[in-house]
Amino acid sequence: MTKKNSRINGKKQVLKTLNKLMEAVGQKYSIKVGIIGEKAKQKHEGSDLTNAELGAVHEFGATIKLPERDISVYRSINADGDFNYDGKFRKKNAKSTNWQEDYHVGETEIVIPARSFLREVLYNKEIQNHILDAASLSDDAELNASYIEYKLMTGDTQIMEKIAGIIGNKALEFVQTAFYTGGYPNKWKPITNQTKRQRKGAPDNPPLQDRGDLMDSVSTEVKRIK
Repeated sequence: MTKKNSRINGKKQVLKTLNKLMEAVGQKYSIKVGIIGEKAKQKHEGSDLTNAELGAVHEFGATIKLPERDISVYRSINADGDFNYDGKFRKKNAKSTNWQEDYHVGETEIVIPARSFLREVLYNKEIQNHILDAASLSDDAELNASYIEYKLMTGDTQIMEKIAGIIGNKALEFVQTAFYTGGYPNKWKPITNQTKRQRKGAPDNPPLQDRGDLMDSVSTEVKRIK
């Protein structure tokens, strides 16, 4: 047998053993990736929504219907009757605000497009293969086929937990990549100019990356199934 064929056969044996291991992992451990635990309950800054609720809005998209209503807008006007600040709206209680206009607005809809940072990433077959490769290509000496085979025979669950942790962390990396690149593997719909104007930090950052709070609320968790 050549050295090349030996490497190929060895790789096949590792993958075969990993398949057995993954079946065992699935029976004994749950691997979660998302907005979970205490972070899910936290209120998102500047919103009445929790991190989990806001994440669901972006993950699935939403249509918000606003009833007809009366609104007031405020501006700043100088002594010559011209608008200051290029006519931009001002806060009602700002010191420079001295002009109010009242309007009646009909029923309107605000459509928030779906920007999936979980399903689109983790359901992608190519990404799933990369995640599994993270385990099979590990340099960890304990993850060779014969060692795993032995651990499965003895019922040792530590190796299962180790693999589950590797998979969870790798999946989290791909989810974070989606935030950094504005969608992965497919780009999200770009943010509107109005949203850019409302951003306080970096208006040109990718969608969902104003302050990074939503991305920071995503984590992974491995738990033993009782």
